[in-house]
Amino acid sequence: MNRSEYKQMLTLKYFYEEKLQEIKKKHKSDPDLCHPIGKDRYCLYCEKYQEIQDKLQPTLKQLMQYEKTHEVKQPVIQQLAAVPKKEKAKPKKVYQVYSLLFKDGSEYLVYTFAQETGCRLLGRQISELSKAVPISKEYYSSIYLEQEDGSIISVEARLQEHSTKKSWLLAEKQQTRIKATGNCFNEKPFEYLKYTKGQYSCLVTFCGNTAIKKTKKFSKNGKVAFETARGMIALEYGQVLLKLFPGTFMVISEQEFSEYFVEDESLVWMKKE
Repeated sequence: MNRSEYKQMLTLKYFYEEKLQEIKKKHKSDPDLCHPIGKDRYCLYCEKYQEIQDKLQPTLKQLMQYEKTHEVKQPVIQQLAAVPKKEKAKPKKVYQVYSLLFKDGSEYLVYTFAQETGCRLLGRQISELSKAVPISKEYYSSIYLEQEDGSIISVEARLQEHSTKKSWLLAEKQQTRIKATGNCFNEKPFEYLKYTKGQYSCLVTFCGNTAIKKTKKFSKNGKVAFETARGMIALEYGQVLLKLFPGTFMVISEQEFSEYFVEDESLVWMKKE
């Protein structure tokens, strides 16, 4: 590597580092993501972050190799050495509301930092738990609790009355005394597409005005990505795409689809000889 090539490589290093910072910023600003950047193989941001990291590392090695035999200003070797190693800190307890459903059918809303802690709070074993669903903070204002006098209060308002650094029970699901909750049904059947090889054009038609982007894994498993008003969605062969209503989609497995949905029957005339 000569001096000119070293400068070009250095420019490439800065470019990769800027891209990494942009992805980290977008990842951090997404309210639906709570995992560390680069740690979720199903996250599109993490996938892109790792791709750039894979390009940056050999670039750094080449720069440092050149610096071993040449004198340069602000060598990369010293810059990396100056970065202090972060000590592993204890995981921070993140409190939020969990919906805990047990195998006996009982269900509770618990404010805690882990489902195991919620079970202990209720005097139950983790083995009794059927499902634990963390509820996003954006829904706290639209979930209501019925009080003893028949009045209702939102989860958001209820949380303001208690400590935010202590686990406690919000509510138990019981038969309501007022019709504040119930089952609702969609008047129009949901449209779906079973995404398999050779159906990309059908997918484009199905999604309408939603722009679809082929990922680097498209040739392998047909993986595509598209951004909706509710965030980024990824889809690959063998999955089912549900259109809940215009512009709002959900990706589920074929097993989930067959378990929770009933398909309409398509009847055709079959020619007889």
